[in-house]
Amino acid sequence: MLSGCWQACFEPQEHERPFVADAVIANPPAFAHVHCAEKLGIPLHVVFTMPWTPTKSFAHPLTRTRASGIGAGAANLTSYHMMDLVLAQGTRSPVNKLRRRTLDLEPIDVTYAAGLLDRLEIPTTYLWPPCLVPKPPDWGDHITVAGACTPAPAIRFDPPSTLVKFLKAGPPAVYIGFGSIVDSDSTALTDLILKATELAGTRAVVSRGWSQLGTSTEMPGHICLVDDVPHEWLFQNHIAGVVHHGGAETTFAGLRAGLPTVIIPFFGDQYFWGDVVHKAGAGPAPISRKDLNARNLAEAIIAALSGSCRAAATSLAAKLKTEDGAANFATSFHASLPLSAMRCSLDPSRAAVWQLSSRSKGGLRLSTFAASVLLKERYIGITKLVRYRATEYNAVNGPREPFAGSTLAVTKDIYGVFKGFGEIGAGIDRNIRKLDQIGRKPPLVDDSSSMERTQAVKPTKSARTGGVRVVSTILRMPMTFSLALARGAHNAPRLLNDPLVREPDAITGITSGLIAGCKGIVLGTYDGVTGLVTQPYVGARDGGVVGGVLGIGKGLVGAPMKLFEAMAAPVGYPLKGIEVEISQAIARRHRDPVDTARIAQGEWEYHGATEDDRQKVLTAWRAQSM
Repeated sequence: MLSGCWQACFEPQEHERPFVADAVIANPPAFAHVHCAEKLGIPLHVVFTMPWTPTKSFAHPLTRTRASGIGAGAANLTSYHMMDLVLAQGTRSPVNKLRRRTLDLEPIDVTYAAGLLDRLEIPTTYLWPPCLVPKPPDWGDHITVAGACTPAPAIRFDPPSTLVKFLKAGPPAVYIGFGSIVDSDSTALTDLILKATELAGTRAVVSRGWSQLGTSTEMPGHICLVDDVPHEWLFQNHIAGVVHHGGAETTFAGLRAGLPTVIIPFFGDQYFWGDVVHKAGAGPAPISRKDLNARNLAEAIIAALSGSCRAAATSLAAKLKTEDGAANFATSFHASLPLSAMRCSLDPSRAAVWQLSSRSKGGLRLSTFAASVLLKERYIGITKLVRYRATEYNAVNGPREPFAGSTLAVTKDIYGVFKGFGEIGAGIDRNIRKLDQIGRKPPLVDDSSSMERTQAVKPTKSARTGGVRVVSTILRMPMTFSLALARGAHNAPRLLNDPLVREPDAITGITSGLIAGCKGIVLGTYDGVTGLVTQPYVGARDGGVVGGVLGIGKGLVGAPMKLFEAMAAPVGYPLKGIEVEISQAIARRHRDPVDTARIAQGEWEYHGATEDDRQKVLTAWRAQSM
């Protein structure tokens, strides 16, 4: 899945048209989204139909936490942090494999990967009705609740004649279906549904779904068994209420049609939506699948068809029909883009993907089309193009504190050196064994054994790898140690919930490394000294006497940490910039697939453009020299 997400960022589209993403839109469990965006330097926008951002208002849907009382807010907030930590730990190995081997990025620590989207304030849009779940007050401006998406007009649907006859033959029926859910005992579930509808005295349209309900059971007259039927069509025709698993799409479709709803959650966010519907009055309390029986399902159906649930569902339907989640998302997505930084300098209607490194016009941003025009006219050479980054994400921010972090860095380096020497030794041993085997062979007249002996004593691949590992690790030791000290000292005050910790700058080369080092000296010293005064003041302002006392503690602990960063930053950050610059120089020797796709994209656009489009670019280019 992670590899597929990356491949989707630059694989050709239909008809082999070249493609490279200028932005990424993904849901949180895609996991690779922020890492792909970091590699490409493009904006990321997260979209989802269930809460994923920490809040005190309600718990993470996947934790099924139901807190109440004084500590409910803290418990709800903790549920998100715990779920983030569990998911970060579970995906650590494949994510870091993707970062190291495919994206050529630093591996990310589990404790820092947890909550990364929230910490980076990635623009997020949630597609659910705000009348059902209002935006929590502790969510920032980068988060939008856009409303549910209105389905696109359905293609022509010709319903089965048996369904049409059934719907016309009696009073409105109840819809029962569990979509893609696969029940472990579909026969038992079918029998339960038949018994429950009989007890409730209601007719029902039952969808087979992935569980294949009703496959081995003969249907009584009050049941109509169907395959896939568009919800938007069925729910508007002779349906009195719905019973389903609580998927977001089905939930919104039922409520949009004004139908009272019974939710039987199986897992995931289905419990969340069951509670939301019940709280809104549009249905009874959800019944989990493991607690479901014919009697409580019948009671739930009767309760749903009561006047109060009908009235609540009708009221919600009027509100949902005024929403257009798709249009609202488009607005929030467009507003979140750094458009001024994304535009081509020569043609602002196109996205900038290259930056010119020439002396006269260095920094000029070029689209794939503009770059292709200038290359064709020989105004620039391809070596003058470097990839432009419209957005930077500082996903890796080092250890939580300096002492364990620096110790771990040294330990890893020592391990790397010994591993390298081990690989060298293994290579030498392999050569000795080959020489010994050759020496036991009878002498040959053509003296080919001497050729074999010469080939055998060449360094093996493992020996060469080991030598490179030893040398590179030793050269990197000053950088890894001082960087761990600087980053750890910078992050340590966060452990005390210090609100005055600055977000570090991303280090993308020598220049940014030097700037980060200088800022580390100045701001580290400034923040450490002034924090002795500002921390107690902010604490007293926000928390009274207790907050003031805690602020004094934060100031006393934070001062030495920030001063410690000021001492380590001038070494660690510039050295990191040099390492990044060397890595980029090595990478530039071989065009990566993204650059190749960008060049192909420019060729495609060049041949599909008009002469006026090309002249527009050339005119703007010449104007830059005037």
